[in-house]
Order: sequence, then structure tokens, then C-alpha cells
Amino acid sequence: MVLRSMNRQATLDGLDLYRRLDRPHPETTVDDDGRITAVLDQLHSDLKVALSRPSVVRGWRAQALFASTVIALDGCEMMTQVDLGEVFVDGDDAKAPDFFLHLRGGRRILVDVKSAKAPAGVGTLQTFSAKDVARMRRFGDLYAAEVFLAFYFSSMTLWALVSLDDLTCGPGGGYRISFEDVVRLNKMGLLGDRSIGVETPLSFTVFPDASQPNKIDDHGRAELTVGAVSVSVAGRELLEPQDRRVATFLMTYGTWSTAESTQAADGKLLSATWSVAPDELLNEGLQDFEVIGTLSSMYATAFELGTTGPAGYTGLQIEPDPGALIALIPHDYASENLPLWRFEQVQ
Repeated sequence: MVLRSMNRQATLDGLDLYRRLDRPHPETTVDDDGRITAVLDQLHSDLKVALSRPSVVRGWRAQALFASTVIALDGCEMMTQVDLGEVFVDGDDAKAPDFFLHLRGGRRILVDVKSAKAPAGVGTLQTFSAKDVARMRRFGDLYAAEVFLAFYFSSMTLWALVSLDDLTCGPGGGYRISFEDVVRLNKMGLLGDRSIGVETPLSFTVFPDASQPNKIDDHGRAELTVGAVSVSVAGRELLEPQDRRVATFLMTYGTWSTAESTQAADGKLLSATWSVAPDELLNEGLQDFEVIGTLSSMYATAFELGTTGPAGYTGLQIEPDPGALIALIPHDYASENLPLWRFEQVQ
């Protein structure tokens, strides 16, 4: 089972936004063109300001990516955004995190998403004021839910989920957590995330159609018609469609480096191969696999490629694909030709 949208009507969301921005006047009705235009002008102005602030845009993108990642995995039975719309609370000592998740095991958690910079070095800290931590704890108590922080390091396409209880006190009464502890205490496994290990290398080879023109020009370029493609792991060709899809996904979005090679003869291209392999073999002589990345990091790479262009960001989100990662690599996935090692990190 996967998460499905409850199909809220965007028109009603727009109507609610109009209600909040509209300035009622006793001499006009709610459908007055002047009032509608005033709301649209205000919205346009506010959007221009928000979109001009890189930190705001990065934060919204991180939130959208987190939601899409949860939807693509299978660790959650329900997710809702809690920091939008109007929240009424007794007192000013509560702060709403971004999302509420009801996990499959019955655990209730609130998640505040943080777009974080890549660590500058060993011991790089993420810091929080004592007031903000106390306010999130208060909201968690009212919601009867544990509070977590989801860090997204976009330059590394890395997700990490830590409990508010994992923070430690720092000088002046604030709270902190180091990058090393964020990685060590990562609980993304609660959401269904996995680290994926596979044999190396993974390769994708294109063979020209021998019946069509194929000639390498003076610049080393060849125009050709593709006749066949081969996908392989550790030198073994993969024939099953599911194996080929998994291997191609891992090649495209995993963390390994890419190398290209070609074979040619008599001025014709015989094949072109793209292979991915880790820069360093950490398990050499110990295991038959190397870790190519986590499902969440590979999904983040797809997100970044799909929403970033030469001039900058082209979108704030990609269309959520319910259960996409679990459909690609089901829990019962087993292949003799493409064995996978899957690791879940949960503290």
C-alpha cells in the first residue's frame, strides 16, 4: 500500500487564500472585481519578494522534496502539512513543524524540514535557539507526537532525519548537532529509506544498427541509428526487464563516478559504453558489493535534475509518484543476476 492524495480541489485552496488576503468592504460583495484584483496584486507582490530570496526558495524546495520522497517510499500511512493555513493555540510558546506523519507501525511524528549547507569541515554544527526547540517540543506535546528534524544537504543530495532529542546543549543555552552526528543518528529508515549495495561496475552499452549508415567523421563524431542496448553488472548482461530498470536507475542517480569508452574499426563505431563504479572500493576482499547510495539520495538527484536548469531553478517540486521507489525495488525483490544488498538505518 502507498500514500495517495485525497484530491483536494485547488479552487478551494485558492478560495481560502482569497478569504485570508481579502479586505472586506461594506459597499462591495465578495465577487467584486476590484477586490479580486487587489488580492491578485498583493499575491503577485508577495510572490516576487519570496521568490527573490534564495533561502526561502531553497527551503520550499526542500519541503516539497521531502514530501515527494515520503510518498515515493512506504514507511508512512498518512502525511499532512501542518504549518500552512491557520493554526490556533493557547499561548505563544508553540511552533508548528512542517509535516505530521503517521508511520506504519503506529508511531506519530512531526517533522521540520531544514535546507542545510554542506559541512565546511569536521565538527560543522547545525544550531538552534533554545526558544525554537522549546516551542517545537510544546507543539509536539499538544499533537501527541515526537518531533524530528529532516536535514537536506542539497549539494550532496543527502537526507538525514534526527530526533529533537538528539540535539545537545551548547554555550548560551542553545542547541546543536554536528554533521557527523546527523549522519550517525540518521533515522530515515523509519520512512522506508534504504542504502543499496550492488556489484561493480554497472554498464550501459549502445550498439549501432549495422544496416544503417555509420561513419566516424574527422572530429571523432558519429551519426548512427541505435540497433541494440546492453545493461550489465560486473560483466554479466541483464536480460530481465525489472533488472534492467533497477540497474539503469542506480546508474543514473547513484553516487558512483562515470567512465565512457568506445570501440571502433574501419572508421565505424562498434559500440559505446558508459560504466559507473565507486572511486574507492571500501569492501574489496571483504564483500562482493559496494554501496551506491540511498533511495532518498537517488530520488533527490532525480529531483535536482528535474527542477534545475542552466539559469537556475525551474521548479519548486516534481510531480509526486506514490510508491515509486518501492515499486522499482520491492521488498521481495530478488535476482540471481542483479543481487542487491539493502540496509536500513534506524536508531
